[in-house]
Amino acid sequence: VYPVLSTTLIATFVVLWNALTGSYVDFRGIKHPGILAYTFLPTLSFPMSPFTLSSASLGLLLVFRTNTGYSRWDEARKNWGSNINRTRDLLRMAVAWYDDKAGGKTLHQ
Repeated sequence: VYPVLSTTLIATFVVLWNALTGSYVDFRGIKHPGILAYTFLPTLSFPMSPFTLSSASLGLLLVFRTNTGYSRWDEARKNWGSNINRTRDLLRMAVAWYDDKAGGKTLHQ
């Protein structure tokens, strides 16, 4: 249902699990063993080959989605500009067709 939230929760679980069962490096660069490092619990790891093989296609997919989003935004911007220009043209025509003598009133700006 929430793909970003679920991916973040899974990644957080994997990082915390590996910090507890394996080892971690603090901000000073010192490596510390985890609390459960010397137990029977294994660390979680993934093979890198699926990520390496799919990275090019995922990159292209991201580029195409970005280009599609930009083209939609650009089309909307052009439509909004056209709408504003047509509204100005309509107002300009209304002012040109306005007869100042018919009503006896003038427009004051």
